[in-house]
Amino acid sequence: MKSKSKLFIFFVLGVVISSFFVANITVYATDKESFAGFTTDVKLPDNQHKKEVTYFDLNLTPSQTQELEVLLTNATSKEIVVVPSINRAQTNRAGVVTYSVKSKQNTAGLAYNIEDIITITEKEIILKPHEEYTLKLHVKMPKQPFEGILAGGLYLYNKTIAKTEGNIKNNFAREIGLVLRTNDKSEEVVGDLALKKVSGDQENARNVISLLFENAQPAYLSAVDIKGTVTKYESQTPLLTLDKKNVSIAPNSTFDLPIPLNGEPFKAGTYEFKGTATQKEKVWHFDQKFQITSEEATNYNKKDVSIKKENIFESHLVLMLISLSLLLLIILLFVLFRIYKRKQEMKKRKEQRRKKKKRKKVLKSNETEKMQRKE
Repeated sequence: MKSKSKLFIFFVLGVVISSFFVANITVYATDKESFAGFTTDVKLPDNQHKKEVTYFDLNLTPSQTQELEVLLTNATSKEIVVVPSINRAQTNRAGVVTYSVKSKQNTAGLAYNIEDIITITEKEIILKPHEEYTLKLHVKMPKQPFEGILAGGLYLYNKTIAKTEGNIKNNFAREIGLVLRTNDKSEEVVGDLALKKVSGDQENARNVISLLFENAQPAYLSAVDIKGTVTKYESQTPLLTLDKKNVSIAPNSTFDLPIPLNGEPFKAGTYEFKGTATQKEKVWHFDQKFQITSEEATNYNKKDVSIKKENIFESHLVLMLISLSLLLLIILLFVLFRIYKRKQEMKKRKEQRRKKKKRKKVLKSNETEKMQRKE
């Protein structure tokens, strides 16, 4: 009976715990569905190039102007502040296309910056609980046509619930793609990939080898697999390997792809990266030599939080110096002890000679007295 009671109790506890986890998962999924606190509805115009997508992909003519509309809806019961911005498409260090920040540099093949062509007047949008607002995007095309596409995005983040944790800022945001074309042959332009630089770097206070890639063409690259190895220069033994799959690369963009050292320190020297990038039948080959200087290695290793800092007493050099110092100390003590012993012996012998001399003197004196008495 007791064993059955115990089994029943464990069964009930199991059901309760399982219900708790199921409830948590359900709540989390619901939160994720409205994580930004607002929803968006894109009003696609008649000159939409790709009808099946939910972002703007427009065919326009030189000098054409147009207004685009996006309906924002506050999905919460509280007032929120939404901050909109138009940003050029970029590729982040994870190999993902993003529209979250303003572009910092242009590639050689960039004809126009979409940030200058599409503008918005609102700096912030205050939405009352469940309020709707139509955000208008103003498009003014350049006077000259261009090859390929101009790509960017409308980035909307909820300023009310943006959080900063340490050095990381978490924005609860939504992104809507923006693609502009001026001719029907835009899809004939294909992306290209070049390795511009290989160098030592850090990511999140950890040592990495950074590969700077560039797509200088006005076309996306998608589903690209990048593989490679880092070796000592002219060596065949791989020190680090890279196997990055399904990379997406924005038009006219550069990006750094890191290879982590996984807690290993940098060592000064000349190295070589050899690798390939594959997109379907297209293959790019890379081979580049690079250096890590002693100064770079020292600076990066000091800042790397994943490197086990060597205890001073674990250093072989320090142990050798300590051992040598102890040996010298022992020798010095031995020499001092010998000197002390010698001085003590000399002092003892001197005392003995003094006593002996004194005894002789006493004996001589006694003999003299005896002789005087006899006389």
